[in-house]
Amino acid sequence: MPIVKLGVPSSWMKMHTDIYLDEMRHYLDTIHSQFVQILNDFEKRVDEEAKKINDEKERDEFYEWHSDDYWRYKESFPRLFLNSLFVSIYSIFETQLESIAKALKKSKKEVFSFSDIKRGNYIESARKYIHVLTSIDIKNVNVTLWAKLGEYQQIRNIIVHENGKTENRTMIVILKDHAIYDEDSKEISISKTYAKEFISDLKAFFNQLYSELEKGKHL
Repeated sequence: MPIVKLGVPSSWMKMHTDIYLDEMRHYLDTIHSQFVQILNDFEKRVDEEAKKINDEKERDEFYEWHSDDYWRYKESFPRLFLNSLFVSIYSIFETQLESIAKALKKSKKEVFSFSDIKRGNYIESARKYIHVLTSIDIKNVNVTLWAKLGEYQQIRNIIVHENGKTENRTMIVILKDHAIYDEDSKEISISKTYAKEFISDLKAFFNQLYSELEKGKHL
């Protein structure tokens, strides 16, 4: 869905950002609850069938036969969903900054575009562009939040470029601190709680950024 229509007030841009992030949170809650229900239904069905087996050895073999499906419903599928969703949430960070940059270009009637700025990664280019046009350095809008967004970026890059695995000891400590590191598979396993925290942090960051832009009458 389009996030920003160029030329509209920053209050409208903020509203669209809030709606988009709220939809992402609702999507997370809905799909995650379905995974929980699927697992519960599976366990109930298997247990009911196991009760019909009198021989203990055969019953153990029956459970073993269904262990792969249990692992998929409990671990694999939720991890795939949450890791993918985390990447999608991060893309909101990028697209929102690009939308703001385009709106600023129009309001300032600038001839050079966001794409003309080459400074490190995509986010740093957007930061530089916004700073050039407004004198606002977005990392100073909320230093603590900006540091967290940088951490989210590192985690996103590991998921996208390293299939969720890293040997960086510093990152492993960070991942463990957030309880999003699976010791068995040695890979990132985003939790529902951490994904919701990311959404909340993005919402807070953009609300503050829009406030700064409005205060300076840049949009």
